[in-house]
Amino acid sequence: MKAVLLALAALLLPLPALAQVSVQSVQSPAPALGTVSSANSGATVFRVSPSSGSVTRLSGSGTRIGGGSTRPLVTLACGTDPDCVTRDVVVTVSSLGAPSGRMGQLDNFTVSALTAVITGSPSGTDPMTFTIAPIGLSGVATFYLGMDVPVLGNDSAEATGAASATFQISAAFSGGGAADTQGGAATATVFRPLSIAATTNLFFGALIRPDIGSGTVTLDAVTGNRALVNVGAIGPAPARARFVVSGEGGQGFSVSMPESFDMTGPGAPLTVTLQSDAIGPMALDGGLGSSGSKDIMIGGYFAISSTTAIGSYSGNFEVTVAYN
Repeated sequence: MKAVLLALAALLLPLPALAQVSVQSVQSPAPALGTVSSANSGATVFRVSPSSGSVTRLSGSGTRIGGGSTRPLVTLACGTDPDCVTRDVVVTVSSLGAPSGRMGQLDNFTVSALTAVITGSPSGTDPMTFTIAPIGLSGVATFYLGMDVPVLGNDSAEATGAASATFQISAAFSGGGAADTQGGAATATVFRPLSIAATTNLFFGALIRPDIGSGTVTLDAVTGNRALVNVGAIGPAPARARFVVSGEGGQGFSVSMPESFDMTGPGAPLTVTLQSDAIGPMALDGGLGSSGSKDIMIGGYFAISSTTAIGSYSGNFEVTVAYN
């Protein structure tokens, strides 16, 4: 008799509750910010719009170099339970776990309906909770997510390269019931900021103007050799301008500078046509995850004549660099 009672008691135990509403899919990785150059210091926060997928810089000085897919698309599904017709679904979105690389914790989650019917306004930002109308038998409901994605600055101890932060979405019938949960991830490839510093000024030397007519002075950007035509020289040696470019190892970059600039002095300006050894594809030494550098050498040429006023001439020009 005791054995029979135990058997009946076992038969009366409740079965585990099954989630009749499920998070069928979360587009991942999304948002994928692509390649990001971090700020020199402090985090840069990028805001992903759930309605358009656009990415705007909310704060900081980091920049996106290459684009990627953004707002994640979430699909909920409901089975054949009659509750699919009558009960709303409560959805909760929250950050999950510790970020990796130079990405901070996701925050300020937002939502935009696609086929889902959102009833009322979402509450909270992390977690964010909102309610959608009944999905229907064997139905699906879709919506887009937005969020704030922080990218840490170059003062961070975290390594450059691949970075990610995760979030999770749970869905359950309102009023109670088993929830289904699925995760997603925001990703980026983070570079050190690119910088350029002048270490040597462009110096053509002490020159002697022609006795008659005109002449030229050329300082070769590649070799550093100076060529004089109908012009003399004395005193200190000439020097090419030297710029050091620093940033993420192994990455390509472009160099921009004016075609010419004027050196001013006691007489008419001397127009210098600039030349650079930055010919063809340029890349920093090293590899992703380490710092790299590259020297840029600049020379140029100009004309002087027998009537050029004697004295010192100087001028300024600007060189800029950008990741490809």
